[in-house]
Amino acid sequence: MRGPEKIIKVSITDDYNPNVPVKDRILMEETMDVLETVNLLKTFGIVRTRESLYALWKTPFRNISQSWWVDPEKYDGLLEKCPLSQKDNLRTAIERRSLHVNVQPFSRKGW
Repeated sequence: MRGPEKIIKVSITDDYNPNVPVKDRILMEETMDVLETVNLLKTFGIVRTRESLYALWKTPFRNISQSWWVDPEKYDGLLEKCPLSQKDNLRTAIERRSLHVNVQPFSRKGW
């Protein structure tokens, strides 16, 4: 029997100004299991395997994360997923090409 699926926190940030605190740069944030994260990353043009994301839990560092720039050809998929309240900020970030996807291990389902 397999254990519960691990959960990842996915954040979309506008990294135009790195001096702004990260919490103020977040345009969208969601938690999902590893397989859902792999599929979401594919919609942004980022190809990762389940194994590469499971490796996040094997590091000795507590706050480890991975991040990538969003492929400019995949911005439309991002507009579909973004909350209405952040659409204007997202469009500004798209114009500046400063969108970033961050994934961080979160917990396990059922914990």
